[in-house]
Amino acid sequence: MFVLISKYLLRNKSERKSNVEALIGKEAIVDKDIDNSILKKGYIKVGPDYFTAVSERDEKIKEGTIVIIKKIEGNTAIVSIKK
Repeated sequence: MFVLISKYLLRNKSERKSNVEALIGKEAIVDKDIDNSILKKGYIKVGPDYFTAVSERDEKIKEGTIVIIKKIEGNTAIVSIKK
């Protein structure tokens, strides 16, 4: 049985996303205002987790707004407002 599980895991290794890659495209809620104009990183909540975030388009995003994670740079999420 171990051999079968190992083969499955190794075969699909390239298809699995890393934790960071899995966040891209996910919805999040702004927990602390995001304001790039004053270099103020905000915070977003994705499920039970919190991440620092900046706006993709240098726009102010208020707490409670739903955003989409566009990419991750270091430990900061780059987000845009969900349309």
